[in-house]
Amino acid sequence: MPSRSRRRALQVAAGYISLLAGCNSRPDSSTTPTPTARSPPNDAVTDPPTVNLRNPDGSAVVMNSDETTEDDTESDDHLWRHTLVADEESADELVFADVEGVERARQFLVDTDFGTETVYVEQTELGECYARELCWVRWTESAIETSYRDGYRDADVACDTGEDDVVALLVRLPVALDSDQIRRFSSNSGSGGCRTHTSEEETA
Repeated sequence: MPSRSRRRALQVAAGYISLLAGCNSRPDSSTTPTPTARSPPNDAVTDPPTVNLRNPDGSAVVMNSDETTEDDTESDDHLWRHTLVADEESADELVFADVEGVERARQFLVDTDFGTETVYVEQTELGECYARELCWVRWTESAIETSYRDGYRDADVACDTGEDDVVALLVRLPVALDSDQIRRFSSNSGSGGCRTHTSEEETA
């Protein structure tokens, strides 16, 4: 199928991006597509340090060192994958695909103080013509939740509306979490802009 620019992508039906947002997860993952990005909960962080990576060949972006065989890289495990990096040893075990931004991602891990911080890695598929922005993240001792905004990529980016990339987000959380205690991951995505915290006065 020939490549098309974002201008061509803009001709798709208005509801396409919402449909795409709902197709990024495995059937058993806790994801909830929404028409627009919802307001962040009061306990959510809206601007944590992050690194975004993108693999245009559709293979996993981030793997553990014991997953680098041909069978692992070609499996569908990367369609919705969650990795909690809670110590330097876990960080050293990560293997990255040869994509733009890898050195920045590695430095991001080096700069993390695992005594007080944790890096959460979330990886999924996304249409070639779309970009994903983290709106907010929140967590407890047993769960992590994220919310994203999906929008079109820059107009000069050639893309095919029928193809997917694999995207990964590394986000630094200002808390030392125990990876053995995190049991639940959930996420939602929408086509509207990221919203900020709403005060009680604004809500009224």
